[in-house]
Amino acid sequence: EACKPYLLAEIKETRPEFIVAVGGTALAALTGKRGITTYAGRICGEMEGSKVFAMIHPSYVLHSPKAAHKFEANLRELKRLSNGGPAKKVPFEVITWAQGWDRVRESKAKFITYDFETNGRYKGEGGRIRCCSMHVDGKTYVVRNDNAADFMQFLEALSKHTLTCGHNTMFERRWMIDLGVPPLFLQYDTMLFDYIWHEEHPHDLQSVAAYWCEGAAPWKMEVEMKEKEWSWETVPDEVLFPYAAMDSYWAHKTCEAQLAKFKGVTDNSILEYYENVLLPTSIMCAKYESRGVAIDPEWIAKVRGQYLKEMSEHVKGMGQWAPKDFNPASPKQ
Repeated sequence: EACKPYLLAEIKETRPEFIVAVGGTALAALTGKRGITTYAGRICGEMEGSKVFAMIHPSYVLHSPKAAHKFEANLRELKRLSNGGPAKKVPFEVITWAQGWDRVRESKAKFITYDFETNGRYKGEGGRIRCCSMHVDGKTYVVRNDNAADFMQFLEALSKHTLTCGHNTMFERRWMIDLGVPPLFLQYDTMLFDYIWHEEHPHDLQSVAAYWCEGAAPWKMEVEMKEKEWSWETVPDEVLFPYAAMDSYWAHKTCEAQLAKFKGVTDNSILEYYENVLLPTSIMCAKYESRGVAIDPEWIAKVRGQYLKEMSEHVKGMGQWAPKDFNPASPKQ
């Protein structure tokens, strides 16, 4: 508060186009808003006619190295805005289930990318799919779920398409298993592909797309949802549908970039790791989430006792050559 008059005077004198709020303290002081991780990477207000752009603080990156990727994405977005570069607008068409069914059946594309937007819950919890966006044959569509029975016919066609793609496909796979139409050829997962190249980076779609694709500006709805107190059930279609279209479009473009990189790799073990470990694990986890897992408490108690006994022996063995303060339970050590 003591320094604010000087800051305001400097802003009035220099009239910058952007003021960068670095970290949560600066964001709160300049805009009164809290939650730097929500607002980072976007314009979140104005001050004396200047746009306030929020970004995470470098010190946060020092404590959490995995956040470096998001910090870099914040800088790229600030550069784009300061250079006057327009955000990529994704044209899309809202269609019926029957039109979506036709697009899938008639597609000649190598693969179709799709994404579900739900009301925030799974089927067994009273959840429903509000829409499905898909990028097919160079165009982006949003298929409305106006009638559950009709929408199921569209999903059945989608489940049988030769090759499909998504981001974090465990979510879509779980939903389709719950609905009785498990996807037969959902083979490409941009999140899992990214794990292969950047295990330490954030793996949400926006972060992944920002790395792999030029022009992938922030499109998430967290800010609007927070400020207008929307839930995934109540967010209006006119806001949800463009968001859904961006998801499938950028997932598709990201997958194209990732597949191009795979082509230049001579080590087949990388792709084998995806096909034999990551993808099967994702499929297994989707099935577990849908069907549940039978647990035998007596067997677990027995195995736990055996595990602790064997680990104790291992720790004793480590003590013969490890420093005195060695702690095998420490991830850092």
